[in-house]
Amino acid sequence: MKTGVISLAMENSFRCALLENGQIQCWWEDRDRQTGAFIDLSSRILEKVPPAKQLSVGNRGGCATTEQGEAWCWSYDSLRHEVGRPAKVEGLEKVVKVVNGRNHSCALSEHGQVFCWGDGPSFDRWGRMVETEHAVPTPTKVRGLDGAVDLALGRKSVCATSRSGELTCIGAINGPPNALLLGELSPTSFAVDHDIANLSLGDHHGCFIDEEEMVRCFGDNSFGQLGDGTTTRRQKIANLVKGLGKAATVACTGDQS
Repeated sequence: MKTGVISLAMENSFRCALLENGQIQCWWEDRDRQTGAFIDLSSRILEKVPPAKQLSVGNRGGCATTEQGEAWCWSYDSLRHEVGRPAKVEGLEKVVKVVNGRNHSCALSEHGQVFCWGDGPSFDRWGRMVETEHAVPTPTKVRGLDGAVDLALGRKSVCATSRSGELTCIGAINGPPNALLLGELSPTSFAVDHDIANLSLGDHHGCFIDEEEMVRCFGDNSFGQLGDGTTTRRQKIANLVKGLGKAATVACTGDQS
C-alpha cells in the first residue's frame, strides 16, 4: 500500500520525504551517464526513527522531530550513497522544530528556546556565538533567541521570529549596516512591518512569506538575491520580490532563492 508524502527536504543530490505514516524515506538523485536523465538511487526507510512530524536536511545530515517532542538526526555520505544510523539527540525535550545548516543543527522547543550543536557557527558554554573551528557535539542553548516561534539556519547564521513580530539574527547575514552586519556574532533584533511565515536563509540573505502571501527578502544582494531586478544593496528588511504572485512557501540556498 502506497503512502503519501507530507513534506520533502533536500540538499545537493540527497533527498528525504516525510510520509503520511510518520516514516522517513531517503534517497539520492543522480544522472544516467548515457542518457543524462535523472535517476533515483539507494532509496531506504529510516527504520529506527519513531513516527516523525517535521523533517530537515542539511549539507551532511538530516534531522526530524517526533510526536513525543524528540529530535532524531542522521548523517549521510553522498559519495557512497550511505545513510548513517539515526540517533536521538540527547539533552533536548519538547522539540517542535529542528533545522539543519551547512555543518550544524538547531532545535526550537515549545517554550521558545533555541538549542544548537555541530560546526559552522559555534556556541560557547554560555550560548554565545563564537568564531571557532571546534565542533560543539551537544545541544547548547543560544542566548538572545528566547521567545522564538520559528527558526531558520543559513551557512553561518541563525534567525528566529518572535510572537511580537521581531526578527532576531546572529551570524553572517549581510544586511542593513545598523542591524545584520557580515560576521556579526551578537543577536540583533529589529521590527518587521509584515507577518513572517516560512522563513528561510541562504548564505548571506533570507526570505519569508508575508501576510498577503507575497515573498519578501532581506540581506545581501550582490547576486540579485533580493529578487528586485538589481544587484543594488538595500537597507530595507522586507524587500518585495518582483514578478511573483502569491506563494505558499519559499526556500533559500547559497546565493539564490
